Amino acid sequence: MRMLRCRHPGPVNLGNPEELTVLELAGIVSELTGADAGIRFVPLPQDDPTLRRPDIALARSALGWEPHVDVREGLRRTIAWFRAQAELGTSQPSVPSLPSVPSQRSVPSQRSVSRERDAISA
Repeated sequence: MRMLRCRHPGPVNLGNPEELTVLELAGIVSELTGADAGIRFVPLPQDDPTLRRPDIALARSALGWEPHVDVREGLRRTIAWFRAQAELGTSQPSVPSLPSVPSQRSVPSQRSVSRERDAISA
């Protein structure tokens, strides 16, 4: 909601600044879900970041935002939410509707983005 009210054009990283490797994150998810999906190692893309610690300085300064929930607790809550949705038998997870907030900036439609992409690749 703060981003909608902010005049900053974005993007603004809203990640958790706790540094984790993808392997550590996968291990936490596996532990919290009780699932053993297995981990497949593949070569890293050339542009793969070596530091997986989001810089949220802009979120702090422009939005006055910082996380108040650590990664484990956030994952616990997320997993519980998805499990509750599955138990309800909903095919599409229900997301609470957000109050309408006037936008400070226009967002291009999917059609205009597609046209721009087509024009660039032509």
